[in-house]
Amino acid sequence: MQYQKTKLSPYPNWLCRKALRFVFDTLDFDTDYAKNTVRESYLLNLGILREYARDNHLDEMSFILDIHDILLKSEKAHEI
Repeated sequence: MQYQKTKLSPYPNWLCRKALRFVFDTLDFDTDYAKNTVRESYLLNLGILREYARDNHLDEMSFILDIHDILLKSEKAHEI
């Protein structure tokens, strides 16, 4: 049986962007430059992240919200 990629997302783009903004609103970084750079990188790559989640049968929203915990492992990020 061949696996076919799921093209359609159950979540609208605006909701995923809002979830990602929430993640960054709950984090603080050592510098504003670091926060802005990391945030912009994730926003620019949000489509790729969502596609990765769908391709690997992960819930997109949970995957996006888990970015919070991943970033907290960095020495530069801190919880507000």
